[in-house]
Amino acid sequence: MKKIFVIFIVFSLFISSLCDVEGCSNTGATCTACKDGYLLIAAGNKCLYGCATEGTEGDVGKCGTCKTGYLKLEDKSGCLHGCQTETTGKCGTCNTGYLITGAGTCIKGCKTAEDNPATSAKCKACTTEANLSTDGLSCIANCKTTGHNSEVCSECATGYTLSTDKTSCTAETKKEDDTKEDDTKEDDKSSSFGLYTSLLIFALLLLF
Repeated sequence: MKKIFVIFIVFSLFISSLCDVEGCSNTGATCTACKDGYLLIAAGNKCLYGCATEGTEGDVGKCGTCKTGYLKLEDKSGCLHGCQTETTGKCGTCNTGYLITGAGTCIKGCKTAEDNPATSAKCKACTTEANLSTDGLSCIANCKTTGHNSEVCSECATGYTLSTDKTSCTAETKKEDDTKEDDTKEDDKSSSFGLYTSLLIFALLLLF
């Protein structure tokens, strides 16, 4: 019984140590670092999504300006990616080249949004269908997990490498080189086998 109680106390302390601030990447009651795509507002202990700078004077603790391609929310609590207009905290219309989803998000290069459920944030088909990511949240070819917006990838599919700017996944050249090496080895083995076979036949002919 004591052991169970101790485990419960330790678990409770661990849970309480986690930072519950949206977008926060560290543990503890105070947020000191934000996840990719967020701006740390130290004074307010929060992370604002899509913001480039914090507001000044009467807007301290709020979003001052957004990153390129984002629209600032009316309450200045963050920014929406790829949006042209806002409707109650969600995208009302998207920028050119983006498609709006049922969840009120915008996905670049999406041709058809998923309609089941109606509030889905996923893309069903891209302008180039093969480009749809595994998680359905972007149209980045060979992307497994989309990053903080539809133009960024955080993890590529097996056999592909994420670019420095996280906007594309390219095939790993090392594997291709390894395949070529394996093919060369197989060719060498075949040549050696053929040579040994010819010498053996020649030796047998000499004997008879």
